Parts: sequence; C-alpha cells; structure tokens
Amino acid sequence: MNIHLPTEYAPAERATLPELKSQAHFVTRDLDKNHVLDGISDILTILNQHRQIIYANARLYELLSGVTEADVLGKRPGELLDCIHATESDGGCGTTEFCRECGAVNAILEAQGGRQSIRECHILSKSGTAFDLQVWATPITLGEKQFTVFSLKDISHEKRRAALERTFFHDILNTAGNVLNASQLMQEEDDEEDQEFFLNLIYNGSEQLVNEIQSQRQLLAAETGSLQLNLQSVNPVSVIGSIVAVFAVSAVAKDKRIFIDPNFSSATIVTDKTILGRVISNLLKNALEASGTGSEVKLGCEADESGVIFTVHNSIEMPRDVQLQIFQRSFSTKGVGRGIGTYSIKLFTEKYLGGKVWFESSETAGTTFFLALPFKKPLD
Repeated sequence: MNIHLPTEYAPAERATLPELKSQAHFVTRDLDKNHVLDGISDILTILNQHRQIIYANARLYELLSGVTEADVLGKRPGELLDCIHATESDGGCGTTEFCRECGAVNAILEAQGGRQSIRECHILSKSGTAFDLQVWATPITLGEKQFTVFSLKDISHEKRRAALERTFFHDILNTAGNVLNASQLMQEEDDEEDQEFFLNLIYNGSEQLVNEIQSQRQLLAAETGSLQLNLQSVNPVSVIGSIVAVFAVSAVAKDKRIFIDPNFSSATIVTDKTILGRVISNLLKNALEASGTGSEVKLGCEADESGVIFTVHNSIEMPRDVQLQIFQRSFSTKGVGRGIGTYSIKLFTEKYLGGKVWFESSETAGTTFFLALPFKKPLD
C-alpha cells in the first residue's frame, strides 16, 4: 500500500520494494541478454510510473563509481545525483517548488503524458558539483505496462565553452575596444588634461581586462577543486570602498546611485580578500543590472557573535521562476552564454570561504542578497 506524501509539484508516491523488484525483473529479463543498452554512450535508465529507476545501463555505474544496483533501484534521478532539493521534502525528488523549473522532472512528466520530451537540466549537488545535462524522456509500453526511457548527456563542457566565448568574445573584447579607442583619442589630443583623462580610461580599462581574465581563471580552479586561498585579516569597509569606486564610474551604474549604509560594520574578518571582492562585485553588478534609471542599490554589513553579514539590496522583486533557479550554473535571464555570476557566488562563498549566501525577494521589499561569513574560515 502506497503512503500518501505531500508535494508541491509532481506526485510523491513510490512503489514498494517488492513492486520495484518485480518491475525491474520484468523490464530487464530481455534487455540483459545482449547488453544492448550498455553499448549506448549516454546514461540511460528506465523509470516506473512513480519516476523511480528500475533499470540503468553501464554508463550510469561508470559515472557514479562504487554505486551498486541496490543503491540505484527505486531512486529518482535527482536523488541519485544528490540534488540539493532532493531531500528538502518528504516526497523526495520532484516534489518541491524548485522542481517546477527542473528540466528532468518536467521531461519525465511530459513523457508520462504520452509524448517524447527533450530538455536541459541544471542540478547543483550537495557537494557543490554542478551538472549541466540534456535529458530525453520517451514513453514506452512493455507488455501492457507503461514505462519511461530516461537518458541524459553531460553538456557541462558545452555550457562552459559558451560562457567563456561570451566572456572573451563579447565582454573582454568590448573592454579591449574601449582601451584601444581611448589610446587613439589620446594620441590625437594635445591638451594635457584631456590626455590625463584618456590615460585614466586606459588604466581603468586595462585593470578591468586583467580582473575579468583572473576571475575566469579562479572560477575554473574553484570548479576543479584546485583553488588556493590567501587568508588574511580583512576590513570590510576597505573592500566595499574599493568595489564601489570601480562601479561608480562603470556603465552599469550610469544614472543609478550606490548607497553604503552609514552603520556599515568595520569588524575585521580572516578570509580571502580577492575572492570576497569578486563575490560582492558580482552581487553589486547583478543588483545594478536589475535596477532602473534613477534607482538606488544599498550595501550594508552587520556583525554579530558568529561573524559578519553583508547585504546588497535593490528595489526590484525577482520573478518567482528566477528565484527558483538563481544559483544554478548556466541559468541566466541575460541570454545564452550567461549564468555563471550567481552560481560562482554560491560556489566561492559556501565551498571556499566557509560562509552562506541566500536572498529574500518580494514586491514590497525588493530583493536583498545576504552573504554571511565567519570571523575566521573554519578548518576543512
């Protein structure tokens, strides 16, 4: 007898272990004869009506080394990949509000409705690993029973390449173009004040170029686990002051105001100053991009017994579908090749700085991102 479980999206009920074993035997008795599905290069599973795995080909076991059939049987895809939302509800994978935007569960539900579905799926695991996947869900009938063939392909490298191409061919190229233009204009100017003005533009543009390249290098190191921190005593006031000085003259802040809360804490913390600067810069950039002309973005910092909490606030509410996906790698409201900024905020903060990042967003209060850091990074 199935136990009724609460859900905010897909059905939560599951098959019993005897039912799972019976279904697995029914499906695999012919498939295992020739190992046909083991010859497929992508991960392929067969799911029952409760979205539970009753068969998986060899590619899945290669990806999840050390996992046995007993570990896989009855799991849903997100549970197997250790999705951060898979255990937030008693119903498991597919039953939280976040799952409404999940490409995997939506593809499976569409297949259970009778049609093949192909979608992209972005999963962030509890260990901090980010999966960018393309998934296929196809309804099949075996005997008189309905199942779903669910396969997935890792497209993380494609997404990473698209993001790097966007960064280097668009963002960095634009900055380099600005430096070149300023250099040409400086050559044409005889006035010393004008020359000094263009010299400052060249310096700021060059600094921005180096900063963007270093940012991409650090992100790659963070994702591969090779990022080395440079821990030192850091005064939050000095970090924020430097960041605001850079953004105050940037295009993204044009006709907008950056306001620093007068009660901004000066409590010293031990952290990586460069990584902290990148995280706050990304938060500030996102807030400015979301804000309209004449609006204000507010920066704050409070200290308590456990550490400091930075806040970045703007007056615009995030749409609910954006809120549900904001920290997923490759998700962006800015178009193809974006989506690294907010993902890197979470990666740097929670995996390397020993902190936590979250947000609150509503129509009346706008959107505030919170960045909590301990006074000293705990030992790993």
